[in-house]
Amino acid sequence: MHLSVPFDFRAVDPAVVTHPTELLTKDVLDHGAWRVTTPRRTLFDLARGDTTQEQVTAAVGAALEQGLTTVQRIRTRSDEAGDRAALRIERALGAAAKP
Repeated sequence: MHLSVPFDFRAVDPAVVTHPTELLTKDVLDHGAWRVTTPRRTLFDLARGDTTQEQVTAAVGAALEQGLTTVQRIRTRSDEAGDRAALRIERALGAAAKP
């Protein structure tokens, strides 16, 4: 399991890979005791990481199909994810648009 955590996070578990980062309020949802990243932020994190293009494409397609985000919402902020991630997101959106 991979988790985005604050820079001062110190817990360690061999089953968890932590990614220290600054999370903006607009990138976080509260679900009871859990704070999770928004679907859009999660897609950007996947696209920035070592995830294959096929997995990024599948995740983008699933998020769109389930109504978790929209093409417009993704494109509005994809430039904030960095050049590599933005390109991978754009490829995934192109694949999702194909019948």
